[in-house]
Amino acid sequence: MFSRIPESFALFRKHLQNFIEADGLKLVKDDKMKNEVLIAQLIEMRERVVNMWTKSMNKDPNIDITLKFGFEKIVNIDNRVAKALVQYIDEMFKKDFKTISEADLNDRIDKVIQIFRYLNEKDVFEGFYKNSFAKRLLDQRHINDDIERTIVLKLKQECGFHFT
Repeated sequence: MFSRIPESFALFRKHLQNFIEADGLKLVKDDKMKNEVLIAQLIEMRERVVNMWTKSMNKDPNIDITLKFGFEKIVNIDNRVAKALVQYIDEMFKKDFKTISEADLNDRIDKVIQIFRYLNEKDVFEGFYKNSFAKRLLDQRHINDDIERTIVLKLKQECGFHFT
């Protein structure tokens, strides 16, 4: 479709990135929105855009880079998204992990990791996560050691062995 007018593809990518950034900034800058809701909205937004990329654009690698740049910009504005990811995980421990199947559990953790990948300052997330993890252990709110191990293993896969 874009092969007829070469400049049109670059223009499309620019507008797509602007769209991602504009919608994402509305979410991140909304101070009234709870952190758990913010992450749920970011995950939903990412799924919509990735679905469009997969079905309409045949997983074009240039569009993938555009998506990456757009999401990186919105999640790295400040530390709110890093903190919100940790609070989202904590809320899942409080509510969802008790009644969820293992397949759904892995799917939710993967979605959190997908947003985590866009963070530039993963050490900030690690600090928030360690504090949350310690509170869960002290308050005896951890539901299942296997779930904690799964999350930590996936984070280690993303960050390397030095994570937690």
